[in-house]
Amino acid sequence: MFATSFTCFVLGWHASNQAIQLPPLSDILDETYNEPRQELIAADSFDLNYHNVNYTVLPVADYELWGLVVTHNDILALDDIYHDESSIDIKDICVIWGNNLQSEEYLNWEFWSEPWTCFYQTKTRESYRQFDPSAMGNSHLLTQSSRVKEAIVSARIGDQIYLRGQLINYQSENTRGFWRNSSTTRDDTGNGACEVILVDEFQVLEEANKNWRDIETISKLLAKLLAISFAALFLYDAYRE
Repeated sequence: MFATSFTCFVLGWHASNQAIQLPPLSDILDETYNEPRQELIAADSFDLNYHNVNYTVLPVADYELWGLVVTHNDILALDDIYHDESSIDIKDICVIWGNNLQSEEYLNWEFWSEPWTCFYQTKTRESYRQFDPSAMGNSHLLTQSSRVKEAIVSARIGDQIYLRGQLINYQSENTRGFWRNSSTTRDDTGNGACEVILVDEFQVLEEANKNWRDIETISKLLAKLLAISFAALFLYDAYRE
């Protein structure tokens, strides 16, 4: 039982690595070639309460985005000291679209996320020249809908997604005077270049590596159940004697 549990754990670990592979070019949907759509608006600020904290939200533009999720943060990770389950910024997704999906070169690029940012790296100068930084964006996602929140949380690396909402600036009652502002252009870089989006609609258009994700879920569950059963039987035998 212990050996089987360990085998399931190893299989689950392998499956989790396969479950975050980017899809081949043949699986890329036509929608992901769309450029983000943005229309500046003049709107009044409003109050939003999230986990008993009041926020002031100022919409600045209507926004739509299609793309391939190449990395995202994890607000529950031990190395993220800025977020937890009560954070209004429920997830950051790093997405590429358009020119960056014109060839399979994106499969050779490396992407990773930190608590507030995402990064990319290429292996050669030629590969670097093919990368279009204006066709990549890191989006801080907020929502007032539990249904939309569930959809956002479920999105993983390799998924092709669509979202609609508003680019916003916001501040918390706990940090009056500090606004987290959204970028309104795709050409900026560095601090302040991320889009801050209050999401009204979020769809996973194409889920990646579904079979590997199923294997990952089942293997990890079996590993836990078998490990618990092994420990229970071990204690039973020890006390029985």
